[in-house]
Amino acid sequence: MIIELFPVILLILVLLLGYKSIFSKNNDQKKNTQTEKEFRQASDAEIKDFLNKSKAVIADTDIFLEKDEHPILSLNNVYLFKKQTIKTKGSYEGISVNVMSGVGYRLGGFKAKPEIRLVKVDEGNMLVSSKKVFFHGSNQSHILDLKNIISVKKINDGLVIHQTKKSEVLSFMNIENSWREMILNSNNSFSSDILNNGIGNLSHILKITIGADKNE
Repeated sequence: MIIELFPVILLILVLLLGYKSIFSKNNDQKKNTQTEKEFRQASDAEIKDFLNKSKAVIADTDIFLEKDEHPILSLNNVYLFKKQTIKTKGSYEGISVNVMSGVGYRLGGFKAKPEIRLVKVDEGNMLVSSKKVFFHGSNQSHILDLKNIISVKKINDGLVIHQTKKSEVLSFMNIENSWREMILNSNNSFSSDILNNGIGNLSHILKITIGADKNE
């Protein structure tokens, strides 16, 4: 009797497993869709509202600005990364010759392979004004004129800013945490799109500000 029912039982198990797989896949798709909606870039109206409110928060800045220059936003605990060439573990090149039992001699030299990496060099505050991007850290300070910025690239947890005039490329990291801290400390009400997408919104603000400055 059990042997006769085995194909039926097996078919029921296959159908149940298939249904479970489809149900799980649909749930994952819903979660991904919700995540994309939650972390989408804020609209221009939301950005404008944010900028109007954020100016009041950073009215008292320690950085000296020009007469016709005004602060836009300020971020704390921003990490500054730069590309540095690091010598990694290399290897001997050439051939190996056995001199005696257990003793060998390698003809050739040792060569370390250089590798370019992003290295954290400082931590500090970033201020975006209507004309410049300021970074003031414990060891380094940088002033990036908006007119010299040619691109702003989004990377994981940060932004890479390329400049003209052979200036070095600067990468600013820990943006999401710094952005969220700024929003929560502002005592203002903002949408989830403003709160949850610091990198995208900061990139958008920089591009708007750079465009406005170059059109003046």
